[in-house]
Amino acid sequence: MSEEFNKSIVRRIWEEVWQIGNLAVIDELVDSNHLLHACVEDLEYGSGAEGFKQLVSANRAWFPDGHLIAEGDKVVTRYTAQMTPSAATKGIWIDRIRDKKVVESWVDWDRLGLFRQLGLIPPAGEPAGE
Repeated sequence: MSEEFNKSIVRRIWEEVWQIGNLAVIDELVDSNHLLHACVEDLEYGSGAEGFKQLVSANRAWFPDGHLIAEGDKVVTRYTAQMTPSAATKGIWIDRIRDKKVVESWVDWDRLGLFRQLGLIPPAGEPAGE
């Protein structure tokens, strides 16, 4: 498949699943054996397309948009997640496409920056409270 076609798959997931909440699109565009590489808390939703649905259901309100680039069978999305009205984090999501479906994803985001914004970790150079 072309890089533009692969981007169209991921774009539909961001627009129809993350933004609108149409989980049926996952059955169409995400492989039933989808493999997610992410932090432990994201893996707790389970694996495959059903785990992906659970992850989206729990987190979709935070993800307004993403910017896509593609190379070969991978599409990279850079996104900003608005976690609270005053705290946002940036992240990267990489999807691998095979046979017109997302078969594998890698996800990472700036936890340290978010935790500092939330006051859970002091800013750099300041000692932790007692």
